[in-house]
Amino acid sequence: MIETDRLLQPYEVDGLVRADVLLAVRDAEVQTRMSERRKLRLAVRWCVLNPGSADDRADLADVERSYGIDLPDLHIAGEGTPLLAAGAPEAFAAASGVSAASGQSALADALDLTHRLRRIMRGVEGLTVPVWKARKVAQLTRPMPAEAAVWVDQELAPKLAAGLGFVTIERTVLAAMAAFCPELLDEREKQGKAAWRVEVDDRRGEGWDGTSVLDALGDTADLHDFHDLVCAVADRLGELGDTDTVGQRRAKALGVIGRGEHGALLGGAGTVAAAGDRVPERSDGVGGSAGQPSADDAGDGPAVPARSERTEVALAASAGSATVVPSRRVSRRLFVHIDAAMLAQLNADPDSGSVTAGAGATVDVERLGVATAAWVRSWLGSDQALKVTPVVDLGGGGGVDRHDPPPWMREQVVLRDRHCVHPYCEVDSRSCDLDHIEPYRPHGPPGQTRPENLAPLCRRAHVAKTHLGWRYVRNRDGTYTWTDSSGLRYLVTPEGTFPIG
Repeated sequence: MIETDRLLQPYEVDGLVRADVLLAVRDAEVQTRMSERRKLRLAVRWCVLNPGSADDRADLADVERSYGIDLPDLHIAGEGTPLLAAGAPEAFAAASGVSAASGQSALADALDLTHRLRRIMRGVEGLTVPVWKARKVAQLTRPMPAEAAVWVDQELAPKLAAGLGFVTIERTVLAAMAAFCPELLDEREKQGKAAWRVEVDDRRGEGWDGTSVLDALGDTADLHDFHDLVCAVADRLGELGDTDTVGQRRAKALGVIGRGEHGALLGGAGTVAAAGDRVPERSDGVGGSAGQPSADDAGDGPAVPARSERTEVALAASAGSATVVPSRRVSRRLFVHIDAAMLAQLNADPDSGSVTAGAGATVDVERLGVATAAWVRSWLGSDQALKVTPVVDLGGGGGVDRHDPPPWMREQVVLRDRHCVHPYCEVDSRSCDLDHIEPYRPHGPPGQTRPENLAPLCRRAHVAKTHLGWRYVRNRDGTYTWTDSSGLRYLVTPEGTFPIG
């Protein structure tokens, strides 16, 4: 493999000795800083070329009042920085291959570093300060007045060049906040509590489809109490013979607690069926970890029940799709795309011998990805009754003579396009507006509202298309061609976004 150093001299990677590898790593870090500096310089230039004005802000306010929507703010950075023209973040983000929010963040950081954190910016220019650290300081100081940002700049600029870590960076910023704007500390606490949440991210997991992420932000004492309970359940699972890792047992413990089985688990003995799975007995008499008793030695206490309650489930099969709606615990619907044969297998009695879906059988679950048929059965429970509702025809229905699409038409479009069709946007289509690609005219021709003329757009993309100069068409193959306000074009496909000119 041939690489090139920052002086444009080629070298053979496979021929490097130990010391040469480390020197090459140092050189690669310098090249990385040069590349990131170049992107930051371009962000600064884009801001210079796209200045905003008070008149622009007034125009946007009129649009917001007329349409009842929130348009992106022109003042995206800290106090003392110039306004940015509406639509500038969206175009910059698309050219960068990132979402609009990420593009706006990069531009805001560029403005703060140029106008409020000039010493740190000089460190970036001299390649002594990595861009990611400089941007972190910009983000932390953005709510603060300009004089506080200048103080932080003076304090941190020489230290960042010496490799200062994030913890010290944050402490310095908080010290400035206490000295210059203590009211922000109160606001920080209020915002912290306002941000409390417990959310499940079903879009992608950590390593394989079918895994989700539970994100909890709340009172420290409450979360520590819950964590202690999770750890106690996980430890008990290990004592009863579960041979999974500690992390896996803790993940299982969430399901045990959610099903209300932890009381029996912590208060009794015996073999436990964690997460719907019976813990296997081991012939060697060894439990889940060294020194732990095996399931065979745990006594004859009551076993913790697996999921046994019956859950009413509705399946709305739609051209190979199904909607799973548990009536207990889960308040949202789970959309499973599945063919008729597999649906029959899932609906069959597992004890009848008619279930033949093998270990390799998979289904497509919205926001989760690919999951095995066996995994879907475990979600539904071993004794679930499945109810099939009428099929939704994705290719039929025609148009209607009104602005808002009927529910069946919205379902067609959402199933057809899984996410916002703006370049690089991945907002789930069920959270999007349905936009008329050719604008709806109240006194126009009949049938303007039809699936072929509708596409899911997140609110920001909808605003960009309606008010900020973006335009797009839906191609015959179901892809979308977008053109931004500068004339750059992007092809949006189910496989991703591709710049085309």
